[in-house]
Amino acid sequence: MIDTVVLTIPINNCRILDPDCFNPSLTYLSTAKFGPRAFIKSLQNPPEEFIGGPYLTVTRRAVRGGLTTLLKLQFSAPKLIYKNNLDELADTDFEMVVNVLVDRMKHMGVGVTTDILNRAQVSAVHYSKNIPLPQYVTSSMIIKELSKVDLTQRLSLDRTKFKDLGYALTFCSKSYWVVVYDKIKDLQKKNGLKMDSDNPAQLNLLQKTEVLRIETRLNLKSKIVSLLRGMGEDQNTTFENLFSSRISKKIVSHFWDLMTSGTNQVVLSNDLNPEKLATEILKSEPKITTQRLLAIIGSMYFGRSCGQRPLRQFITKHYTDRTWFRLNNSLKRYKDSVGNESAYFSKVSEEITKYLPAKSDLLCKEM
Repeated sequence: MIDTVVLTIPINNCRILDPDCFNPSLTYLSTAKFGPRAFIKSLQNPPEEFIGGPYLTVTRRAVRGGLTTLLKLQFSAPKLIYKNNLDELADTDFEMVVNVLVDRMKHMGVGVTTDILNRAQVSAVHYSKNIPLPQYVTSSMIIKELSKVDLTQRLSLDRTKFKDLGYALTFCSKSYWVVVYDKIKDLQKKNGLKMDSDNPAQLNLLQKTEVLRIETRLNLKSKIVSLLRGMGEDQNTTFENLFSSRISKKIVSHFWDLMTSGTNQVVLSNDLNPEKLATEILKSEPKITTQRLLAIIGSMYFGRSCGQRPLRQFITKHYTDRTWFRLNNSLKRYKDSVGNESAYFSKVSEEITKYLPAKSDLLCKEM
């Protein structure tokens, strides 16, 4: 469901109850002189007890025709309610989230109505899914296999290394990130949940449960709009429209499918049988040369062992882009001839299809 959200509101739609709560004071923003390229911002962090935010930023900048002043709110929606983002929200929680924001912002010296927050524009949003794994599967097993896929040539692949091998994998571009990581190790590292926690359910969860987290971090409004358009959804980027499990499911499913479909099926296959492959290829292309037959099978094994991206880089470095595209077309043609994906990938796909809100107490019972 939805996690981190950044909302943008014209300052005229709010009441500043205490300008000195910000640093620098908002009184300074109203009196400062601005040139044609001027920009200034004022910040306010939430009190320690306000877990999840909101973090407030007021910006004033020169634009064509004058000055514009905006208030940005950044917060983690599930942390507002549950003080953690392991428990996931449902669509019915929207009113509760908005009411908590109204109360907290009043405490922070900003008056805003629920209607203004409902219609506030979303400039960035993170959709995510926490997926409990069977006892025989670890998050690192899945992350290790996913590190071999080729999401797109436009994205850079950053295999983030922590003390725990296989902790997280990040596909990133300027407009969005796709992050897959071990949620339990993340909680331990950030001390969000300590091993000596007073909460028995959380302690049990940390000790016995494997939870894989998939996050799609949409960092630009233009990317949000393009995804909504491509999925046939209303392109309205208000908070009330984007607080949607349906939209969240579509977006998480979209990126999961990118990672696990196409020629990436070869990488994730649990059964590459060379004799079966050769038979299938010969049946489809009786006149295929031995060289081309072995090239297709060899490239499948290369991709399965080292990954699609290293295979592509190797081919384009030593040969040409055209060579890679010809080979890749052959891989696409015969991708269904390899075995099925590993059972634990099927489990993740199943959980994404169901898309039920994860709850820590239920996760403990399942395990």
